Formats: sequence, structure tokens, C-alpha cells
Amino acid sequence: MRPVSVWQWSPWGLLLCLLCSSCLGSPSPSTGPEKKAGSQGLRFRLAGFPRKPYEGRVEIQRAGEWGTICDDDFTLQAAHILCRELGFTEATGWTHSAKYGPGTGRIWLDNLSCSGTEQSVTECASRGWGNSDCTHDEDAGVICKDQRLPGFSDSNVIEVEHHLQVEEVRIRPAVGWGRRPLPVTEGLVEVRLPDGWSQVCDKGWSAHNSHVVCGMLGFPSEKRVNAAFYRLLAQRQQHSFGLHGVACVGTEAHLSLCSLEFYRANDTARCPGGGPAVVSCVPGPVYAASSGQKKQQQSKPQG
Repeated sequence: MRPVSVWQWSPWGLLLCLLCSSCLGSPSPSTGPEKKAGSQGLRFRLAGFPRKPYEGRVEIQRAGEWGTICDDDFTLQAAHILCRELGFTEATGWTHSAKYGPGTGRIWLDNLSCSGTEQSVTECASRGWGNSDCTHDEDAGVICKDQRLPGFSDSNVIEVEHHLQVEEVRIRPAVGWGRRPLPVTEGLVEVRLPDGWSQVCDKGWSAHNSHVVCGMLGFPSEKRVNAAFYRLLAQRQQHSFGLHGVACVGTEAHLSLCSLEFYRANDTARCPGGGPAVVSCVPGPVYAASSGQKKQQQSKPQG
């Protein structure tokens, strides 16, 4: 009779065989860096006004459509994740109730809950993409530390509609266009865009903005306008708004150097509750020289 091997039937032998087979046959787990897969197909940017380059309303592009995040359950930990998505090292704060202005489009995330250790915002808990009971008056924003992550290449996502640029600015009289003598010192602010001339939404418009427009057109300063008259006139006219959220400091040499936003094609309501921006500029000595010299000559006795 054939002897039975101890290694075949002994419990210790079976255990040893299993250990050896797992060591020899199974591949060891990879210790290399894992690829960040959570944000594939998503893009992030900062928008709104007034703001600095490292702060603003958070917007996410998903399936080709830009949207926002509701501020419900939003925390600093979520802001940390989003700032890293944007290429900054960390967050220093966050904002609620659409501090940088209400966004447009979908509200992609609601009840966003992050621990702060996630590699992507897609790893955080939420109600699911596009599932929200919020309005854009609850859009969340972040304030990131002004320090970029090394090697972060997609830095253009913090610019809104980066390919557009304000090249020309003009003042168009609200009434009697074409019959007014030059120079035109008061009227609607219009900017030239690829689709033609467009007006500017006056929500958030300030005297600093007017000062920049008047200065770049050669006028020494700005003055107040009859806002009630232009509001009444705006209700009876059609407008084409191409720009909004203009926030100038007042020292810029051109309107394009101010913080601003272009209207996007998927906007459904442009400039709600507002109207076209209007400026009134002081003519200055260059344009007032002809009439001023006549008055001086009439008042002075002939020598």
C-alpha cells in the first residue's frame, strides 16, 4: 500500500501550500502613484464680481455645460477640494448666498459634504449631479490661497470666456443717434464683440466704471446722469446685452483691464432687473475750447 504524504493531508501542509501559491502566483499590488480619475471630463473655473483672480463663484463644466454649486451644507473642507481642483494649494474661506452674483445654467451639486482628504469633488457626498432644490441666489463661492500648485497646467480655467476681449468702446446717445454733434459725451455704453456692438448690463455699475470709460475716450472725468430718465427709456427699447459684472478700480487705462464677464450663449435671462449702463462725461478743455474762447473774446475789451 502506498504511503500517504504528510504534506498532503496535514493541516499545516495545506496551509503552507496555500501561502506559497499566493506568494508565487498572485501579483503584488502596485505602489506607484494613482492617476487622479475623479475629475476626468470636468472643468472648473471662478466667476462673478467683484473678485480677485483667486476667488469667486465656483462653476463646473460637465457634459459641455457650465453650472454652479449650492451653498447648502457647504464647508471649508469642500472649499479645500475645489481650490485644489482649480490649481491652488488650499482654501482660506468660502462664501454663500451668491456673494459674487448669481450664476446661470444648471446647479450641478447640492448638499456637498467633503472631509477634506478627497482627491476630487466627485468623491464627496452630495445629492447627485444635477439634483438640487436651490436657486442661483444660493450659489457657493471659494476664496483660495494665492499660491498655485506646482505643475498645474490648466490655469486658464479661472478665466471666464478667455477667448473674448473688449477691443472697442463707444458712447451711443439714447435718442437722436446720428443727429448729435460730436463729441458724444453722454449715452449708452457699447462694446464691440465678435457678433457686433452690444450694451453692458448696469447691475453693479459704479462711478469707477464710468471714470474708466470716460478716460479711455479722452474725457477728463465723469459726471452723474439722470438715471430715472434712462430707466424709463430702457423699458421702451430693445437691448442686446453682451457684457455684465463690470467692476473697475478706477485707475485702469481700458475697460478690458477691469473685472468683467461676458454673457454666455446658454443664458436664458440677461440683466434681470437691470438696464443698459449709461455714462456722462465732462467735455474738458479740448472740446470746450471753441465756445470758451468766443466767450472770453466777447468779455475782454479790445486792446
